[in-house]
Amino acid sequence: MMMRSSTFLFTFVVSILLLGTDALGQVVTDLYQIETSQYKFSESDENLFLILPDDKRISIPREWLYPPKDLEEDEDSYVSSFKYSEQVTTFIIDRELVGIHFSSWDDMPAGVGSAMAGAGRDIFLIYNTKTQRIHQGIVDLGITKNRVRSLGCFFATFHDFVVGDVNNDGLTDIGVVLEEIGCKEDLKERQQTSLKVEPYYKKHPIQWYVFKKNTWEKSTQYRGVRPEKNMRNLPLIGLIKSPTDFIREVYRNKLKTKK
Repeated sequence: MMMRSSTFLFTFVVSILLLGTDALGQVVTDLYQIETSQYKFSESDENLFLILPDDKRISIPREWLYPPKDLEEDEDSYVSSFKYSEQVTTFIIDRELVGIHFSSWDDMPAGVGSAMAGAGRDIFLIYNTKTQRIHQGIVDLGITKNRVRSLGCFFATFHDFVVGDVNNDGLTDIGVVLEEIGCKEDLKERQQTSLKVEPYYKKHPIQWYVFKKNTWEKSTQYRGVRPEKNMRNLPLIGLIKSPTDFIREVYRNKLKTKK
C-alpha cells in the first residue's frame, strides 16, 4: 500500500508543478494506468504471442486461451467464443507486474437467422517486467458475454470488469459485476398453445478476485464491497456496446429489474 501511495503522491506533485491544479482530475483517473494500445495480441497458426511496447514477443501457452474441453463444447454453437481481438488492455498491479486483459467476441451478421447470437471470453494474464515472463492470472472464467434469441425471448449475460484495491494492500484486484437478461414464465397465463413470458434484467453484487501470490484468487469475503478508494471499469474490447446493453435497447422499456 505504501508503494502505491508513494507513487501516486509523486505523480500528483509532479503533475501539479508542471500542469497546474487542472491536472488533479487526470491524476486520479490514471491511478491504475489503464492502457489500450501499448501491448497487443498476435496469433499465427498455432502460435500465440503477447507483443510488448518494444515489439518483443512473449509466447503464450495455447491452452491458456483455448482450453481443450471448452473448444469441444464450442463446436456446436451458433458462433465461436474464441475469436480474440488483437487489442488488449493493460493495467498496473505493482511496480513490476502488469495485468493483461484479453477478450474475444463473435456474433451472427445482421440478417443471418433470428437467433442474433454472440459470444465471447475474457482472460487475464500477468506480465513481469523485471523477469520478462508471463504467467496465469484468471483463465477459467469460461464464456463471459453472450446473447441469443430463443422462442421469442432474448437471453444475455455480461461480466463487467473493474480494477481496484478492495483489501487495501497496495495491489490491484479485479472485480466482476454480472449482468443478465432473461425471461420468466408467467405461470398464471400459461396456455396449451402459447406461453407468456416476462423479460427481466438483473445486476448481481460485485465479486472480487484478490491478488495473492502472483495470481488473482476468487474471494467471497469482499462480495458486494466497493473499495475505499476509486475503482475503474476496464473498457470493452472488440465491442461498441455490451450484449446486455444491446438487448436492453431492443426491449426498450419492457424490461423489469429483478432483485
